Amino acid sequence: GIESVQAEGVQPRLSADGQRLLLPQGCTGAAVYDLTGRVACQGKAGAADGSSLSLGALADGTYIYKVQLGARTVEGKFVKGNAR
Repeated sequence: GIESVQAEGVQPRLSADGQRLLLPQGCTGAAVYDLTGRVACQGKAGAADGSSLSLGALADGTYIYKVQLGARTVEGKFVKGNAR
């Protein structure tokens, strides 16, 4: 599974099946990066998906997320699968 993610009072939540990162209220954009800095997935508020990012296509491993809240960017990390 995917471990909980936290950063500076903003806590994106994982969907019950662990396949989506549910973004906090006020989020205007978000991206998930692998450890090489490559964008693994990204999205913006108002997109067809609305307030979540799909994590289903990501391989097991450690990822860094960046969530945009207006002018503020919050970062954190999570581990998907058995890559602990």
